[in-house]
Amino acid sequence: TLCFFDGWAYSLADLGRAMSSVTGFDLTTTDIMRCGERLWALKRCINTLLGATAADDRLPRRFLTPHTDGPTAGEAPDLAAMLKDFYAFCDLDERGCPSATRLQSLGLDDVARIVHPTPE
Repeated sequence: TLCFFDGWAYSLADLGRAMSSVTGFDLTTTDIMRCGERLWALKRCINTLLGATAADDRLPRRFLTPHTDGPTAGEAPDLAAMLKDFYAFCDLDERGCPSATRLQSLGLDDVARIVHPTPE
């Protein structure tokens, strides 16, 4: 576990060395990044299985309320466009779940079969 408040102080190389020391495995920066990707994908799949949908990907109202002054006065983020780009970047389906291809690329074939069952 890494504290959220001091995580900024560590590089990925630092985390790799720490994890290698604790686990006994020789973990590279790439290994740490892949582990993070797998964890994030698993979380999205679990949320999907528990009933979360794309409609749950939203921001608080105050983030979407246009500012009244300053250089961005009258403007608000286009959440629909941002989500479209985010889903494409993360290879998420229309439900917000990682695609079967993405899950398989992460070695999560068994999870892919559960969240993307093939019709019989």
